[in-house]
Amino acid sequence: MSKVILLIEKIIDAVKGDLPADNISDAEDLLSHDEWGEALSLIYTQLYEYDVPVSEEVYSMIDSAGCQMGMDSRGWKDLTVLKR
Repeated sequence: MSKVILLIEKIIDAVKGDLPADNISDAEDLLSHDEWGEALSLIYTQLYEYDVPVSEEVYSMIDSAGCQMGMDSRGWKDLTVLKR
C-alpha cells in the first residue's frame, strides 16, 4: 500500500491551495494514522462541496488511488462535473 500513500500525499499537495487548511490537516492526520481511504474520501468530498475545479491529473490520481484500495468509484465520479 505504500504506493497508495505516496499517491494520496501527492493529491493532498496538489489541492493544498484549494481547500481550507483544516481539511488538509485532517486528511494528513488520517493518512498518518493509516486511514488512507478516509483521507482520500475527505479530499474528494471537500473538493466537490467547495466546487473546486479539478484538473485531469488530480482526478486521475484520485481515481487511481481509490481503485487501488478497492473503493466504490461512485464516491469521486461526481468530480467529473468539476473537471477543467
